[in-house]
Amino acid sequence: MQGGEIVFSFNGPSTLMVTSLRDTELVRGDIINPAEVFETQWELADTIAVSGPLFNSAGEFIGLSAEVTLALPLHHGLAFVHAVLRSGESEHAALGAYVVDIDAVLNIDPDVRGEAKSGALLTSPGRKTPAVLEDGPAASAGLKEGDVIVSVDDTIIAGPISLAEVLTNYRVESQATLKILRDGEIQEVQVTFVNYRNLIY
Repeated sequence: MQGGEIVFSFNGPSTLMVTSLRDTELVRGDIINPAEVFETQWELADTIAVSGPLFNSAGEFIGLSAEVTLALPLHHGLAFVHAVLRSGESEHAALGAYVVDIDAVLNIDPDVRGEAKSGALLTSPGRKTPAVLEDGPAASAGLKEGDVIVSVDDTIIAGPISLAEVLTNYRVESQATLKILRDGEIQEVQVTFVNYRNLIY
């Protein structure tokens, strides 16, 4: 989905509401979250007063209108459901770091993201909270604040593909190769994921 694309929903029991995506980028505000947490939303050009299914111009179900001018992309919800169905419970693979998906955030400070145009930037949510959890998978792999995760195995973190979504494809204790951007150079590191419920953010 791109900015300007027409979408529609039902603004009440018998009223069809036609609107469009306001911006070409996904809206997350200035939120820094654990790598495993879904927060991405779409911004709509017009208010949809009633929460409900959202469709594109081809009539395909693409998400849910949440509140006022926000909508939740369907693929993010499906990724989480997929992880639950696969494991039989809500546990899922975790990295143990706070990140911001660079091209999913509006007006991110260029000084913060450096040369990276996309990827998941490891960054602290506050002065007293480290970007990388001690003894977590990210720390064990040697990741540090300021690193940008460019890809996980062959999956590139860009556009609507968030790190949180990619992590749902992995099981607890599975391994992956991360490509990271550090000091202008691409490096590869190996990581072994743990159970998200065993981490304390």
